[in-house]
Amino acid sequence: MDAITNAVTDSCEPMIVPDLFIQEVEGKSLIILDVAPGMQRPYYLKKKGLEEGVYIRTAGTTRPADRVMLQELLLEGKNKFFDQQPIFNLKVTASDIEALCHSMRETAKKKCSIGFPTPRS
Repeated sequence: MDAITNAVTDSCEPMIVPDLFIQEVEGKSLIILDVAPGMQRPYYLKKKGLEEGVYIRTAGTTRPADRVMLQELLLEGKNKFFDQQPIFNLKVTASDIEALCHSMRETAKKKCSIGFPTPRS
């Protein structure tokens, strides 16, 4: 069990510390390795590096993370998300602002016409 723990902690970056225990199933001893979700995403295989060593689970399969997924995991690791990122060199015109305000007014009018539920006391 120490060898398994060492293999996991030595192979992954940032370091993963798994929880190992033995469970009896149908008269056989199984070593169960439990890895809690971490906050330092993405985790990757040291020998492959960050670009090629990140894998994701999709249904019942394990696949290398593509470039887009890697970027998403890097942002999540920093507690940031794609839609929160600044867009540099974006030009916003007065007509863009007016169109946004018009859209917001129209949405507010629609919401007011259907009414909102009142909070219960």
